[in-house]
Amino acid sequence: MATSDQLPTHFERKATGLVKEISPFRTLVLDLMFTSPSFMFLFAILGIGIFPGANMIVSTLIALLLGFVAAGMYAFLATAMPRSGGDYVFISRIMNPPLGFTINFVLTIVNISVIGTEAVWLSTMALGPMFSGLGVIYSNSYYTSIASIFSNNLYIVTIGAIVLVALTIVMFRGTTPAFRLKSALFFIAIGTIIVYIVAIGLLPHNTAVANFDKYSSTPFANYTAIVASSKLPTSFSFGPTMFASIYAVLALSGFIISSYTGGEVRHPSKSQFVGMFGAPTIYAGLMMIMLAVTYNTLGYNFLTGISSAALSGSSSYTLPVSLPWLNFIAGYVTGNPYVLVLMTIGLMATLFAYMLTATFVSSRCLFAWTFDSVFPMRFAKVNDRYHVPTYSVAAIIAVGVAFIFLTVYTTFSAFFTYVVLASSIGLVVVGLSSILFPYLRKDVFNSAPRPVNAKIGGVPVIVLLGILGVITSCIIGYVGLLPAFVGVFSPEYVYFIIILFVIGVVIYYISYFIRKRQGVPVWQLQKEIPPE
Repeated sequence: MATSDQLPTHFERKATGLVKEISPFRTLVLDLMFTSPSFMFLFAILGIGIFPGANMIVSTLIALLLGFVAAGMYAFLATAMPRSGGDYVFISRIMNPPLGFTINFVLTIVNISVIGTEAVWLSTMALGPMFSGLGVIYSNSYYTSIASIFSNNLYIVTIGAIVLVALTIVMFRGTTPAFRLKSALFFIAIGTIIVYIVAIGLLPHNTAVANFDKYSSTPFANYTAIVASSKLPTSFSFGPTMFASIYAVLALSGFIISSYTGGEVRHPSKSQFVGMFGAPTIYAGLMMIMLAVTYNTLGYNFLTGISSAALSGSSSYTLPVSLPWLNFIAGYVTGNPYVLVLMTIGLMATLFAYMLTATFVSSRCLFAWTFDSVFPMRFAKVNDRYHVPTYSVAAIIAVGVAFIFLTVYTTFSAFFTYVVLASSIGLVVVGLSSILFPYLRKDVFNSAPRPVNAKIGGVPVIVLLGILGVITSCIIGYVGLLPAFVGVFSPEYVYFIIILFVIGVVIYYISYFIRKRQGVPVWQLQKEIPPE
């Protein structure tokens, strides 16, 4: 073991080896595609179905305002400490290294596990329903027989794993090729949302009803009748609108993800703000327009009735998709198979983009842990030609494939109902870090570029954002555990989240004591700002 005067007081490398290749536009693409644009078609219908009487347009606006609080916290901190790892770096450098690792570890596991879920959705929510819908529209059993393939577990796992590996292998060629692919997926996903807005916005109500009745075994009027028979609200009201904002929050979540790639972001004082404020604004704007044309063409009673029927498991719900995604309904009400196919392409582009982005940012978190000596240094090895942490990327891809298997063959994915709790805990700690930042890290705060060290009435803006962040995150976490959101409360999934936090603590301290025996002053090292 090294003597005290031989202990290293600096990082193993003077530079990370990563290259700043992420421009403001790429930051926007990264943040927006992680939010999964096509998911607005699902979260809108969930908000209406679970909270009848909700005006999801207003709910989305509320979510956007809440989102700006989180965007402000993360954008300020990512500008002050522009390093890969995001909240891992913020929390560990301001508050406590093991706390920073544990929070970031749990959030990273959640992000990777969703990769498995979305890979499964390629079959169960995109391709399968599309071919079922085409079979109905064309009255052709051939399409229906193809749809059945995508309900076979072996095919679901195989398709998901092949797509995940094929998509993410581009990252081994460098950041630029990966972002070119992400940008293409960005334009496809946004383009199909615009197609929906135009197609539904120009569609007469009577034509929509006639087309729907032609293809659905349950007529349009039957779904609207559910509202009266079940005594559901026929107009908007304040309470449901406020509660339904949780689904709008979920739709918008993920726009702070560029903080995890901070070491590769050019001009962070500009790029991080463009990404974190631009992504939710674009998403919310499109979602509100989409909702407005949907309300106008299909009517609120129909949307309430069909979503309630699906969520309650009523036999009157007969669409060949588990939930009435609005992008699927678009194919029926327009009577146009090309609209159905385009909407599916948009959904697949969204799923592809999430898998690619989640793998990208998760590998950077693993890289950051490793650079801080928490994991073996092999995971921080960067390819000299492409400037990619190859071992970290490969490890995340392997874990992502494992989660595909777990999603299909176990009940593991059910815990996602409770990830709002895990995310809220993370945001609370980031909020506390924001509050403490100007006082515990005065050196970093004072030297940070504007507007990080801006003040209002002598109080740092980041402190005010942190206070708002803690309050709003606690509220979101509370709402996320209400029966209306999670159904019958299942404590075992809350225990699972707690276990994830415990695992994070255990991993950290095992690493800490190993490194300490090797003579590495881990705690001191992890309080320093990592090199670029």
